[in-house]
Amino acid sequence: MSEQSYQFVGYINEEGSAIELSHWRPLAPLLHKYKDKRLIVQITEYKRHRSDEQNRYLHGPLVASVRSFYLEREGEHYETDEVKAILYQRVLGRKIVIKQVAGEEVLTYEGKRFSQMNTREFSNAVNKIFAYYDTLDWFIPPPPPRGLNTVTEIVAYEQGYSGDEHGEFEPEIKDE
Repeated sequence: MSEQSYQFVGYINEEGSAIELSHWRPLAPLLHKYKDKRLIVQITEYKRHRSDEQNRYLHGPLVASVRSFYLEREGEHYETDEVKAILYQRVLGRKIVIKQVAGEEVLTYEGKRFSQMNTREFSNAVNKIFAYYDTLDWFIPPPPPRGLNTVTEIVAYEQGYSGDEHGEFEPEIKDE
């Protein structure tokens, strides 16, 4: 028999004696089977990271579409790193800076790279990219709609939130 494992976002209560789950109501039927059972609880601080879906989208349709734009309009084929450089500079307005690294001067960009962005920052950057290329009459296909595959998506659906126009779901996170 395989053991099932779940991850949830929650908070330790004021007394430190219990974990309060965010969006617990839709989870109640799932969790009821564990009532009065001894559980292993692992605590990890919640941090938003770019999702796997966003990563696949960046390195798939988004870069491919921008690459196609420059091939069609300028006759130039750019590699992935070159496409990202164009996006950082032209679209997102990042400046090139010179830094000292291990005694050498290196060129880098101010601000976060795509790999350092959380889900919200990445979604905002993608929206800027859409808007920029839209002004150039170039359509970049949005990410495909996501199915109800995660607890966050199920909770969002239960609360009547279907995500933004690009299929992204952002759970409500209590800032404390």
